[in-house]
Amino acid sequence: LNPGNAELSIKSTLRDGRGVFGEYQIPLRSVTMDAKLASSIIDVASIQADTLGGSLRTNGRVVLGGEASMEWTGSGLRLRELLAARPTDQPPKMAGIVTTSGRVRFPLASPKEGLSGAGDIDIKEGRLVNIPVVSDLVGVMAATGLVQTNQFNDTFKSPLILDAKGVTLNGFDLRTPAVHARGTGSVAFDGTLDMSVNGGPVEAIQNQLGQFGKIL
Repeated sequence: LNPGNAELSIKSTLRDGRGVFGEYQIPLRSVTMDAKLASSIIDVASIQADTLGGSLRTNGRVVLGGEASMEWTGSGLRLRELLAARPTDQPPKMAGIVTTSGRVRFPLASPKEGLSGAGDIDIKEGRLVNIPVVSDLVGVMAATGLVQTNQFNDTFKSPLILDAKGVTLNGFDLRTPAVHARGTGSVAFDGTLDMSVNGGPVEAIQNQLGQFGKIL
């Protein structure tokens, strides 16, 4: 088969599958793909995954021997269902409902080295207590009884920049019942997390902390 001369339509469906992302497992209720190959170009009309209580959709173009360019949109993705694959009696370290969109490009010969892209992410009804610095401040407040850490009221918004090193969060905004924080950071593909965060207690908590809250 010569890909340069071939023409092929692809439509497929996977049901009740399971994906693996690091130490986590992702339940896939269904995955459908609609694509066409012609003149060494694969046009992906749609790849849609019903997963984590929501949906993730991608579309784009792949030039065989060249590069791929894809766009994605996701909505209603529940992080708590992702983390439920780790049996524990404790509340999840992270939870929330994710909405995200963006685009990415990469050469097929070296996708990681040539990766570039941008997007955004929005998390609501979250529990995001393991973010550096913020987790320390929330921990202090929880110990004094000012806040409860078993609630799911956090929100997080950030632009996303993708490159060969990982994902850059440029100007994120994090809000919890106790803390409002802004900052920048990066999540490397090797799992390294580097964050610079500015923030402090929200006004209601700051009033309860008195002079110490004003210092924070």
